[in-house]
Amino acid sequence: MLIIQKTGLKKIMPKHKINNIEIEIKVHKSTKKTKKKYPFILVRGLGSQLISWSNKFIKSITDNGYDVYIFDNRDSGLSTKFDDFGDDDINKSLKQINLIGYTIHKAYNLYDNVEDVKGIVDYFGFEKIHLVGCSMGGMIAQLFGQKYNDLLASLCIMYSTTKEKGLPYMSEKSQEYLSTYPKNNNKEEILEFSAEANLYFSSSKLGANYENSYKSVKESYERNYCPDGMLRQYIAIIATGININLNENITAPTLILHGDSDPIFSVEHGKSIHKSIPKSKLIIIKDWAHDIPEKIARNLGKHITDNAKENKKEN
Repeated sequence: MLIIQKTGLKKIMPKHKINNIEIEIKVHKSTKKTKKKYPFILVRGLGSQLISWSNKFIKSITDNGYDVYIFDNRDSGLSTKFDDFGDDDINKSLKQINLIGYTIHKAYNLYDNVEDVKGIVDYFGFEKIHLVGCSMGGMIAQLFGQKYNDLLASLCIMYSTTKEKGLPYMSEKSQEYLSTYPKNNNKEEILEFSAEANLYFSSSKLGANYENSYKSVKESYERNYCPDGMLRQYIAIIATGININLNENITAPTLILHGDSDPIFSVEHGKSIHKSIPKSKLIIIKDWAHDIPEKIARNLGKHITDNAKENKKEN
């Protein structure tokens, strides 16, 4: 489903068949009369939905003259689910991961997500895009840049990783929150677990609290709850080998934004991305964890649009 939002109005159109799946897309139009030539596409992370983007963050981009396209990744929100890869398959993959650290048994890998983004570019006929990815979305953004650098007007990668060998691994608690969920269907237990997990990954020193975390996960739950989809995405991350050397193919203006308090990807992960992409810029933000806090949302947007303006061909 494509939702075009402008001046408070919403226009609903049929879902879009892209890369042989249905992808839910929402468009935030530029608030400027003269808009920029190339749009932004934002790619979310593990288990999250397009509603997880901060409205303040998006507005900081549209107020600078850019259209912004957000969408539900495959296996999340209102996009296609891969339920044929069911519980037995998921358990087999997770067992392989626990035993040998990786798995070859998967529903898809992140290269399929790359083609989803490419499909959106082709569907709307974009000449180039400004691409932003956070967490898993940051991995997808790197892989997109490796293959489709000529389509990038700029690139921004937030709290993500190259998966380079030797980087610090997340804590057992982080891994548990990412790879498990309550097995019963009790809504309140699910919401409490999800709110605690969400808060654990959020920037408490920048205003994150349980009340807002609960409100956020409740909204996501009521829009679409698909824990198996999150696990399939987690498996896809583990199953995707990233050739860090191919990041040298990325020549578009590139910005890496990373927090010094990230419980999943420590700051070394951001430095690894920076080191791997020629002429990229790295900004490390104090007290920032693995989220987009309202307190710094507009500042993050400013960093991103400043980087976009590095493209001299942009109108």
